[in-house]
Amino acid sequence: FQRTMQEIDDKFCTIAMSKRIYSGTTALIAVVVGGEHEQRKLVVSNVGDSQAFMSVQGEAKSVSVCHKPEMEADRIVAAGGWLCEEKEMTIHGEHVTCRLNGGMSLSRAIGDVEYKRLRNVYCKSAGCEWDFPPGHSKTFTSDLLVAD
Repeated sequence: FQRTMQEIDDKFCTIAMSKRIYSGTTALIAVVVGGEHEQRKLVVSNVGDSQAFMSVQGEAKSVSVCHKPEMEADRIVAAGGWLCEEKEMTIHGEHVTCRLNGGMSLSRAIGDVEYKRLRNVYCKSAGCEWDFPPGHSKTFTSDLLVAD
């Protein structure tokens, strides 16, 4: 999936630069691999803070990696970037968000060309594989994968 994500990012950035678009997006790919009589796996790859969860016997299990700046502080600082915390009040109380160079609240993305020029953000996806127990059904429901 890494090559696919990188190709999407390269094309998006080329178009974005030609049209002076300075935004970006996150992405997540989830694919079930394996034949009918084989052990099936859920393969998930994402960039940014897109998240996927799988319901296993009624419990939510995270199956993706959330790319937040505080999780990659060493890489970001080594690339010349910096992090800051932003406090905001919500109906649930105070919330602290870590921001990259005072702006983005994620550390990997498709697009966001100005951050890529600084080498602070890149489009390297994180991949995860999860086995499905034999005999369990696999159902995609909109943005939801259910393993029961």
